[in-house]
Amino acid sequence: MIKVKGGDAEHVFEGDINNSGTEQFVFEFDYGGYGTESTLPPAMITGFDSTTAGVKTITASYEGFTDTFEVVVCNASITGISVTAPSKTSYFVGEDIDLTGGKITVSYNYGDPVELDLTPAMISGFDSTTPGTKTITVSYEGFTDTFEVTVRGLYQSGSCDRLVSFE
Repeated sequence: MIKVKGGDAEHVFEGDINNSGTEQFVFEFDYGGYGTESTLPPAMITGFDSTTAGVKTITASYEGFTDTFEVVVCNASITGISVTAPSKTSYFVGEDIDLTGGKITVSYNYGDPVELDLTPAMISGFDSTTPGTKTITVSYEGFTDTFEVTVRGLYQSGSCDRLVSFE
């Protein structure tokens, strides 16, 4: 006998069941009154399709025994983002922004957060035409977070005592 544990429908999300590329269901089997539990490897299941949402019927097979069970595949949804500012946060007037080292961490209603590199398409609010502190807004799938950068003039006030000209 083979029996997949878990009772009612399991709720899983679009993508791999445990985000590691292998489906992980616990099953128990009985050899003449001696039972044991093990993880059900992907080769022993059929019917799992995470490309669309809905109820999926999965068949588990082991040494000629089979069992079926249902899972509900739901679309994972973003619950928020957080930003790690780029390595460079200080600029001179006229410089372009450098996003090297900048990341966003995307949190979902299921599974582990995903870290993505910042891209120019994600940011707004950078203006290096005037000195000052600039708030950069990062947007991703309807969620936003911010970080600040400083834009300095080429010569700070008080950096020269007098203007010298040559003819």
